[in-house]
Amino acid sequence: MLTLIRKDYIAFGHLLFFQLLLTLGMMSFGLFIDKRGTMTFIALILYPLIVPTLLLINDKRYFELCNAMPNSRRIFVFSKYVGGFAASFAIILIGMSYGYLVTRYIITEGVNFSPVFGLRGFSFILIPVVLINSITFPIFFKFSREKGSIALFVLFGMILIGLLVGVVFVEKGIQAANMQYSEQEVFPMLMQRLAKYIDRIGVNQFLFQLFAGTAGVLGISVMLSIWGFSNKDIGGE
Repeated sequence: MLTLIRKDYIAFGHLLFFQLLLTLGMMSFGLFIDKRGTMTFIALILYPLIVPTLLLINDKRYFELCNAMPNSRRIFVFSKYVGGFAASFAIILIGMSYGYLVTRYIITEGVNFSPVFGLRGFSFILIPVVLINSITFPIFFKFSREKGSIALFVLFGMILIGLLVGVVFVEKGIQAANMQYSEQEVFPMLMQRLAKYIDRIGVNQFLFQLFAGTAGVLGISVMLSIWGFSNKDIGGE
């Protein structure tokens, strides 16, 4: 499995570097120019979110590799999950570290990002990354590359629209509650509300809900991907 993951990083390292640059570039725009918490937070979610599926789609010869290398289809599927999520999490951690250093030592006034660039912020970003790719992976492994790619692009488009609509809806909800905040503090306010929820139910209970729910969806996704890929008539195992 490690050989397959290493192959992906060597073959598609330029894509990972490009996604990292996009993440840092959009964060820099949000921090230095636009100065909106919304832009910075979306950059941390959007670009790392598509990394696992991006690696999967661009592996054009995965059928041949699956049969040529001494690995089962099950191991091949596991390598895509482990390698994709590891790359995505690494980009998130680099982005959060960059944002923390900028807001800590360069931009010390304005939007309060402390709830975002921490463990709670990482947990909040982790959820959509795992959940969305848990949906897209079985689609790709079940269908052909062409049909799977079309389905994935449509799904990502729907997710993007839903994210934008959700941001507007939540912002209006905060306004309706007469909560005092500036235009630049929409997502920091969301993180504060998340922090209050965590304080109410307890950190341990929150972590249990987070990881149990995410692990459940991920487990179902892995089983569906293995089932769909194992039943493909591509020869080999």
